[in-house]
Amino acid sequence: MKLNSEARAIYKSIREAIKKRIQLRESITYLDKFEPTNDRNEILRRQTYFKKNLPKITPELKGILAKIRPIRFKKGFLHDRLLIVDEDDIEKAQALGVCEVSTEPLEGYDLILSTTGIGIDVELSISEIAPELYVMPLWENRETLKALVQIGGIRSVAGPILEKLKELEEVMKRRELLNDLNEIISTEEKRLNEKMAEKLERFSLTLTGKELLEFLKELREGNYDAIFRHFSEIESEILEEISEAEKRLSEKL
Repeated sequence: MKLNSEARAIYKSIREAIKKRIQLRESITYLDKFEPTNDRNEILRRQTYFKKNLPKITPELKGILAKIRPIRFKKGFLHDRLLIVDEDDIEKAQALGVCEVSTEPLEGYDLILSTTGIGIDVELSISEIAPELYVMPLWENRETLKALVQIGGIRSVAGPILEKLKELEEVMKRRELLNDLNEIISTEEKRLNEKMAEKLERFSLTLTGKELLEFLKELREGNYDAIFRHFSEIESEILEEISEAEKRLSEKL
């Protein structure tokens, strides 16, 4: 539909005003579809669309839209697994580019996947060979999925996806824990060392000057029986601290 210069300027200013208020970049593409038209059926279709959807625009919607982020799926090469295929499928499997491919088992891989009955049976698809490439972006963008459910209601595909992701909650907690394992152990080790140092310092303060000199002499001479005899007084306390540390670690793991 052709517009005169004045009408075109008005249309352009209205469009720019709407564009400035758009929160999702993808919506700009949808806005481009609303070109001026004199087609009666198209006008009626647009009227129906706005009558149906304008009531959904509420003050709360802005906050919901702010939670939506693009979910990007990136293909990566996973070095922890080997895919075994027939000779006929070798090129197709390599073209997927997600892991090492072979026609026979090789050493050095945590996972052995196969389309030939060796190891874990999979289909020749990325979703089966490396499902985490799809699952992890969805898991990390659960807030976006929840926002989409609020906007789309029962029609949104985000709902069923979230239901499936719930089944992974325990696995993901374990995964997060394993990622933090070194830090957890390091913290517990530091705490245990501090406790033991405190007890040893308290023990050394209870020795008289003569006893301390005798203890140091035995330490230099490597008289371990004598050393252990000196420490027998706090041995049970040290063992108790070690036991408590092990208990805390077992509860976390």
